[in-house]
Amino acid sequence: MTGKLDAFASQPTVSPRYIANGNTAWAQRYAQDLKEIVLAYADRLPRNVQRHLGPSELGHHCDRQLVGKMAGIVFHSGGNRLHDNWPSIVGTALHAFMDEAFTWAAQQPKWQARWLSETRVTPDPGAVSPHPGTADLFDTVTCTLGDHKMQSEDIRTRLRRGGLPYHYYIQMLLYALGYMHKGYNVQRIVLISWPRTKSSLSDMYVHEQLVTVEDLREVEEVLNKTVVREKLAKYVAAGEMSFWDIPMTPSTEDCAYCPFFSPSALREGTSAGCPGTYLGKKPGTWQGA
Repeated sequence: MTGKLDAFASQPTVSPRYIANGNTAWAQRYAQDLKEIVLAYADRLPRNVQRHLGPSELGHHCDRQLVGKMAGIVFHSGGNRLHDNWPSIVGTALHAFMDEAFTWAAQQPKWQARWLSETRVTPDPGAVSPHPGTADLFDTVTCTLGDHKMQSEDIRTRLRRGGLPYHYYIQMLLYALGYMHKGYNVQRIVLISWPRTKSSLSDMYVHEQLVTVEDLREVEEVLNKTVVREKLAKYVAAGEMSFWDIPMTPSTEDCAYCPFFSPSALREGTSAGCPGTYLGKKPGTWQGA
């Protein structure tokens, strides 16, 4: 053991890019060890390895992203490295706290039985392959489906200015539909944006939207499209169709967080990943195999 510690202590700084991670070369290396463990553990969590997608995923526009996830596609290059899982890790921890808080509230005289927290619902119970998910919150007094989002200030500003991103809108409608199948009257959906990077809750923001017949038609269309995507995923997984045969829908928001996105795909082709939003920036460059 002593020999291993000596070897670790004698190594040079990992890289100039990690200087900010520690006050000494040893501290910088130690920071990378700690980070590796946290991110490796996050990568193995069910939400990061699932192939049968739930309501939180089904509303993305890009067929290639969803079919790839359903087919279990993995790139040897490691895929998207623009972001790590830290926001997701923080979000998971805060979701656990919110569950405890609203479960407790439902047992207090002031809010007796008002809140249903972390409830399993299925928007398409009659489907051959249903898509259940866990809805964050339901308010039985106001008939409101709520979804917790732990967001940065920039994302919350975009929410205030531009409204709900489409995949969040569909996610909440799928949960709402699941509650309807349980017999509940769902009148509205709300995205609850909690300030992940602030030191108080004064900047929290709630976006409300009433549920209409048009909304329910939209979510039904998404469920129908999901059936088609799952069929394509089976072809891709069986090698009967190429991942690159699936059309992509580049998006400045979605691509950055897609596991298959890689700007280097413009230079390296399919070995690196999907070029996504970078396609429109360099005319004549590689567009897939």
